[in-house]
Amino acid sequence: MSENRTTADDLPPSGDRSRRFDLLLAILLGLAAIAAGWTAYQADLDRGDSLRQFQVANKLAAESVDAFGQGDVQRSIDEQIFIDYSKAVLDGNGGAAQYLRDELSPDLRIAIRLWESSNGNATSPFTGDSPFYVQPLYDDGDRLAEEAAVEFAEADDLRGSADTFTLIGVLLASALFLYGIAAVSRARKVRYGLTGVGFVIYVGSMLALFSMAI
Repeated sequence: MSENRTTADDLPPSGDRSRRFDLLLAILLGLAAIAAGWTAYQADLDRGDSLRQFQVANKLAAESVDAFGQGDVQRSIDEQIFIDYSKAVLDGNGGAAQYLRDELSPDLRIAIRLWESSNGNATSPFTGDSPFYVQPLYDDGDRLAEEAAVEFAEADDLRGSADTFTLIGVLLASALFLYGIAAVSRARKVRYGLTGVGFVIYVGSMLALFSMAI
């Protein structure tokens, strides 16, 4: 006659696998799964926003470099025109001087007028501690560079936020893992111990999530 053995599945509901504890584990598993899914979603959102911010920042940085480059070209042209204009004035060639003056850029025309009416010792509108010639494209370059720096900082913050969400998701996954082992374990101490450790990890993860939302 074969011997009948009682397995853990044959234990009565009041035994180790109590329905109340199983229900609690099911609730904890569900909460941890929802939180893990939400953190993964937020990490993807922040990572996507970070990528877009980096693209905007790179575009602004490129525009800044372009503005400085155009400013250098225009300044070089204005300096050469001023040299030709000064030579025409010194040579008494009024016609050439007047022609060149009519062809001056607005920025150079203003700089020459201020320079000619000043009592300073600057040899040209381009020299001195406070030169009269101001290239507005440089101001545009500075403004774009500042905007790019702001965008880079925001993009970096979003990337850091995505990394934090990912880390919290890993912690929640570890809590899910512990809950899962506890759900199939037949030893009461193991079940309670793993559930307790998983719950501590879950609570810590949720506190980290709440701190990010504040």
